[in-house]
Amino acid sequence: MTIWQPDLADDGRPKYRALADMLAADIRAGRLAPGTRLPPQRDLAYRLGVTVGTVGRAYEIVTQAGLATGEVGRGTFVRANDAVPRTGMADARLGLTDPLRDRPGSTIVPMRSNLPADIGQEAEIAAAAGRVMERTTIGRLSAYVGTGGSGSDANRAAAATWIARSGLKADPDCVVVTAGAQTAIATAIITGSKPGDLILAGELTYPSVSDLARILDRRVAGIAIDGDGLRPDAFARACRERSPALLFDVPTLHNPTCSIMPADRRDQIVAIARENGVRIIEDDVYANILEPDERPPAFAALYPEGTFLVSGLSKSVAPGLRCGFLSSPPSSAARARATHYNLTLGSAPLMADIATDLIETGAARHLVLRQRREIAARKALAADLLASADYRTADGAPHIWLALPDPWRSAIFAQAALGREVTIGTAEEFMVDQRAAAVHKVRICLGAPHSADDTARGLAVIADLLASGPGDMEGTV
Repeated sequence: MTIWQPDLADDGRPKYRALADMLAADIRAGRLAPGTRLPPQRDLAYRLGVTVGTVGRAYEIVTQAGLATGEVGRGTFVRANDAVPRTGMADARLGLTDPLRDRPGSTIVPMRSNLPADIGQEAEIAAAAGRVMERTTIGRLSAYVGTGGSGSDANRAAAATWIARSGLKADPDCVVVTAGAQTAIATAIITGSKPGDLILAGELTYPSVSDLARILDRRVAGIAIDGDGLRPDAFARACRERSPALLFDVPTLHNPTCSIMPADRRDQIVAIARENGVRIIEDDVYANILEPDERPPAFAALYPEGTFLVSGLSKSVAPGLRCGFLSSPPSSAARARATHYNLTLGSAPLMADIATDLIETGAARHLVLRQRREIAARKALAADLLASADYRTADGAPHIWLALPDPWRSAIFAQAALGREVTIGTAEEFMVDQRAAAVHKVRICLGAPHSADDTARGLAVIADLLASGPGDMEGTV
């Protein structure tokens, strides 16, 4: 075991990512030799003055990048040079993708990323692509995107139809068809704020918002949540004391807690935002899984003059169909179009046209219903295999939010699961403030495994870990 202690300077990055990048650099440079046992998680955390979860996340990143390997009961070891990938770290970072899902020959059960279940949707997508190609000219595919980069009239009309499920009658002229929901969020941040502005979000939320805020030179701060979502008192206090420009939230099928904010609380949040001149970015991508009468109206329907609504097909049809939708307040629509165009030169016409065809023909809605049935069947497996566990979910939610019994801690639990070939997401991944009190919970995604059998295998491992406890894993990361 080496005495390895990097200099974690405060450069604006989350400490776990800075630590992971330093580990990767030292492994690739040979400063950490193959076979070296990395310091125990608790020891390194003490020496660096960070939480155990911070070190655990960094170790998990380099392990999943193929730079190290974890052995239950022994520790984490640098892999041999011929096994170390030469690719960068970006594709292995936590939070967005799970590269293990489609790794040939992998026996890993991927349960970290919220991907739609494999329901054979390629047939519908291929059929839509075929119809699009029959009426598409080579000129359209070989030219730069027109219409200011916001999508064609048909694209924006289809997007408005999809968004209408939220309760918002979106004006197609206020809709931008983006290169994915992530790009829609970035567009909304740039449109609705300026460098140095503060963005508020729930203390647990979609992790890329924090990354985008830092990349775009905005500040981000977490506010308290409870079982119903954002707490109005915490939001009001933050508005009085900190003068935020934006609030980001996922009020419907919240990521990661699965909560659906009640209608009366939505009214309170909107009233506070309106009173304080705070605009809202509403991530509505999970809400597409629900029927309109199963969800309260979106913030955007209650506060259309101040809400950017983000939608798309990534969580209900296919994440590789890189097409998102952004509905802006009318006063910001022109700026949103210009912002998106300057970021991307517009979304790819072929992708936008395929999404439009899926919506117009009803295939997208059909796929959502099939997706929901498959997730419900996998949740039945969870109800059986995790019958004694303390977890939360909701109808339509593609994941469960599992509370860990003492003495488990989320980073150690995730590492133990990885040692048994199951990947899951830790609460730390979703924490806006890495200095906040630890939350001993994990997110388990049910759609990512290739089949119900794989889902059952992953859930069985989780159930066994819950029953057996961490044992002598304190030094194992």
